[in-house]
Amino acid sequence: MSAETTVERVRRCLRRCAPQAPEEALAPGAPLFDNKVLDSLTTVELALLLEREFGVRVRAADLSRERFGTVEAIARFVESRARTEP
Repeated sequence: MSAETTVERVRRCLRRCAPQAPEEALAPGAPLFDNKVLDSLTTVELALLLEREFGVRVRAADLSRERFGTVEAIARFVESRARTEP
C-alpha cells in the first residue's frame, strides 16, 4: 500500500470543509473559487485543517487565489511551507 500523496491529503481536507463539492471540482487543476468549492469562509476553515494535517503555519497573507486556487497549488504551497519551517 502506497503512502497518501500531498494532493490526496489536500483533497481530503477539502472534502471536510466543502462536502457538497462534486468530484470533478476537486480535480488537481480545477479552479476551486470559480467552481464555488472555496469562498472566504471555507478558505479560512481549510487553512486551519491544513495546519493540523501538515503541521505548517498558514498566515492570512497566504490566503490568495494564487496559493489556494487549485488543489495542485495548495499542495505546492503546503510542501514548500513544510520544507522551510522547522
